[in-house]
Amino acid sequence: MSKRHHTTKRPSVRLTEDQLRRLRERADAKRLSLNQYLLICGLNEGDMPSVRDLELRERAVFEIRWAAHELSKINRRLDRKMEISSEKINSALEQTMEAAKLLGVAFGEQGAMNEDR
Repeated sequence: MSKRHHTTKRPSVRLTEDQLRRLRERADAKRLSLNQYLLICGLNEGDMPSVRDLELRERAVFEIRWAAHELSKINRRLDRKMEISSEKINSALEQTMEAAKLLGVAFGEQGAMNEDR
């Protein structure tokens, strides 16, 4: 079974050709699928995040997943009573801290993300 979210509802939206074209243009401008664009617009309080903010969020998620993967490898080695250097553990922990900071910036308050635009 996939780790992706399983959708259970498929809402239907009636649009004119012009409305659909405009929505697709806006989604393309943000480098999102139409579905992603509609979800973000509909669920986000406030303005639509910029392309930069969306890319930062994507990078933050990638970094935290990578850090989790590295910690998981260390955990497996420790569970098997295998040796692992303290440098490797420290590096993985530092990577995790940096990824957590990036997540805080990427998904934190809107003001924190907009400061250096």
